[in-house]
Amino acid sequence: MHDVGAPEFLSVSLRTEILSEAVKQSADLLTQIETGERKLTAELTRAPGSEWRTKVMIREMVRESVATMLARLEAPFDADESRAYVAGCEQKRQSVDNALRTRDWPVAADLGSSAAALAGLDEDTLALPAIAREILIKTRSLLDVALRVEDSCDDPLTLGGAVA
Repeated sequence: MHDVGAPEFLSVSLRTEILSEAVKQSADLLTQIETGERKLTAELTRAPGSEWRTKVMIREMVRESVATMLARLEAPFDADESRAYVAGCEQKRQSVDNALRTRDWPVAADLGSSAAALAGLDEDTLALPAIAREILIKTRSLLDVALRVEDSCDDPLTLGGAVA
């Protein structure tokens, strides 16, 4: 090789096992990196409590709640039904406050189950403290807005701007 113009170090390295061993090791390393990336991507996709799934679930909870509030504003008024609705919201808010205070995370699974199904989260994931706390706090905020909308007949989109 040296006779045809190859540098001296190339001639030496081609005669030794170093170059072929380096190529083999770099190919093995590349394979390991690619395998690790596939595993990580698969794990992030399957991760039940992934951040984006939680955000989708919370967004769906807000959407459902606002849709209910708007439907109530457009429906004919019934004083008895309104009192029952307000009492139900107050009772639900008190149970949310108690769950937050006592760290009763499974309560969140009941509150977020319909929205969680759309986001691909199971009930066990909803009971994880970080996710359950988020659900309970958002539910409390939504109940506060629902009570204000019921009382003042204001637009829930305006009153709940900070909730979304």
